[in-house]
Amino acid sequence: MRKKAKPADLEKKLYEARKNYPGAVKEFSDPKECNMVGAWLGMATGQISIDAVLARNPGITTDAAKFKEGMIRLQEDAKANPSMLDTFRALAGMCDHPTEENFLKITKADHDKGLRTCQVSSNPFAQEFVWVSDVGNGGAWVVSSQPEGPCGVVQLSRFEKDQSHTSALFWRYIARKAATNPSGTVLPGLSCSAVDQGEYV
Repeated sequence: MRKKAKPADLEKKLYEARKNYPGAVKEFSDPKECNMVGAWLGMATGQISIDAVLARNPGITTDAAKFKEGMIRLQEDAKANPSMLDTFRALAGMCDHPTEENFLKITKADHDKGLRTCQVSSNPFAQEFVWVSDVGNGGAWVVSSQPEGPCGVVQLSRFEKDQSHTSALFWRYIARKAATNPSGTVLPGLSCSAVDQGEYV
């Protein structure tokens, strides 16, 4: 699991947005598109009836019931987390006044959302463990691993008894790897010293 955006990404995104602004002005000059932005924001905030938007825009969806269900869920999410509508508000602001400043607000709102959003990915793998009695409090199951690749990455993940649980039925999986050749390179310009060697419980 990792953050979708990093604080340092913002300047690059704003630079790209400034370059794209002249072309974006044309898109935001389409009244039909801007009316839809207003309709989405109105439905999400509950200021405009979902049924009214469906009646005025029959081509908005092929499944009205499913659309309504999704919009009701969006309204509930927005009540719990009002900032999730910041991008909609920025889009509406750009429709009202298509200035570069308002266009950059869309990028900022999207970036702020990325800072609060986690990306979850899974990577299937197989590991073999050996019991090591002198690790942790009373021993642990530690990955049996040999150095791999140009960085000499060794897997150091382990299972330890969960000491916080009195039943002693539970185990904690601690994921970790180490680069035994930190002076090597994985790809041109990417040093082995940059390999993530943190512990993840």
